[in-house]
Amino acid sequence: MPDGDDLSSPAEPPARVPRWWNTLAFRMALLINATVVVVFGAAEAIDFTRERASLLSQQLEKLKEEANVLAVARRRLDRRDEYQRFLDDFCRQMSAVASPGHHILALDPDGSVFLRAHARGNPKLEAQMIAAVRTAAPATELIHQGAVYLVASAKTDQGRPIVVAQSLEPMLRLIQSRAIARLAGVGVLALLIFLVTGVGLWFWVRRPLRQLVHVVDQVGQGRFQARAPAMGSAEVRFLAGGINAMASSLGMVERERRAEMERARMIQQRLLPSRETRFQGLSVFSAFVPTTSVAGDLFDLVEFADGSVMLFVIDVAGHGVPAALYTALLRTVLRYEMNGTTEPHEVLSKTNRQLHAVSDGCDFATCFVARFEPRQDRIQYAKAGHEPAILLHPDGAVDLLETSGLPLGVSLGADYRSGTVPIRTGDRLILYTDGLHEIFDPRGVPFGRERLIKLAAETRRCPAGEQVNGMIDAARAFQGSQAFSDDVTLVCVERD
Repeated sequence: MPDGDDLSSPAEPPARVPRWWNTLAFRMALLINATVVVVFGAAEAIDFTRERASLLSQQLEKLKEEANVLAVARRRLDRRDEYQRFLDDFCRQMSAVASPGHHILALDPDGSVFLRAHARGNPKLEAQMIAAVRTAAPATELIHQGAVYLVASAKTDQGRPIVVAQSLEPMLRLIQSRAIARLAGVGVLALLIFLVTGVGLWFWVRRPLRQLVHVVDQVGQGRFQARAPAMGSAEVRFLAGGINAMASSLGMVERERRAEMERARMIQQRLLPSRETRFQGLSVFSAFVPTTSVAGDLFDLVEFADGSVMLFVIDVAGHGVPAALYTALLRTVLRYEMNGTTEPHEVLSKTNRQLHAVSDGCDFATCFVARFEPRQDRIQYAKAGHEPAILLHPDGAVDLLETSGLPLGVSLGADYRSGTVPIRTGDRLILYTDGLHEIFDPRGVPFGRERLIKLAAETRRCPAGEQVNGMIDAARAFQGSQAFSDDVTLVCVERD
């Protein structure tokens, strides 16, 4: 019977090994290097700003001193041509490297150009220089054609200002090149730190953690002998010790569980009749295939003083330990009720009442009860929601033994009825549980009850024991697996 009470969830797939960009080692290395880059980058930005301000201040002071020198020279040289020659010589002597883009203007009090250094004349720049010094607060910087110029001025006694301008582009490029070099150094340092921390984290964290994940995966698959090596940092070694202790404890629990399940299996096997049992006039052959160590299927034989034999097959919803306990309970109740009556339908009715009293509404079972009376050559039978029995005759005819009746434990007032059929020499009665035909081939095609009935008829001429084994083997071959998804019981009773 399909497991209606199995609440277990499907097994989780094994843990996937994380990609390198999702590993703790990579993220920690990235965090460390990001911190280094931010700190050094901020420090470099501050240094760049300070260096620029310092150089601008120094250069501005030089230009002011130059303007003062030119103002003094203007007071000493009265003749225009003499001062012009002085300006030209002074400008030519300024190095283009030390003083790039150097421009000098001597202005009249009204702001018009009195003299200029002919070596580096630039009318548009001169207009900007004049505008910069004639404001209420003279500007010290101006932009000309995208280039930055520093401006300084000084006045003579006659109120005639001297204006000096110098391009800052070479100096700014020098500062920027120094900043880029330092940033490149920071990048190399960050890469070196990344490599060092990555290697360290690989040996101390990532590799040990991969080992721990592998061991945990092995333990999750039931390989409790797996152990994590003591490697990595103290924390990882501590974690490895905890995992090893857990695996050892789980292994001990699993060994105890297996021992208990083996004991339960042996107890359940002792409750079953032998695979080949003979009575006066009857031969019984059986196959019992539990899904796990113990099953929710069970069958039993009871012989009475009058020579009749009662056979019942039980199929409890579900499988495993709970279903096995239920079958043991049902077997006890059925045997007890047979002490008071041998009518199959009465046995089922009384058993149903007993079971309903202890059932919580979710526990139920199907049952087929057959009473063989060899002296009268007949079978009395009744069923509680079970599969119909298959009666095979030597001439190839097939009868299905059907009666009405709900599964045991479903309804307190369930009504059961008995049927009677003759049985003669050579007849065979096949009893089974639904785990034998509720199977599927690899393509999803169901085996089905009709195919099972046809299989029973086709193997009718085989000896009864071979027929039982052949039907089990045929079902396994159909599904392409030796393991059934539900407990399987198959009983063949032959009239000698």
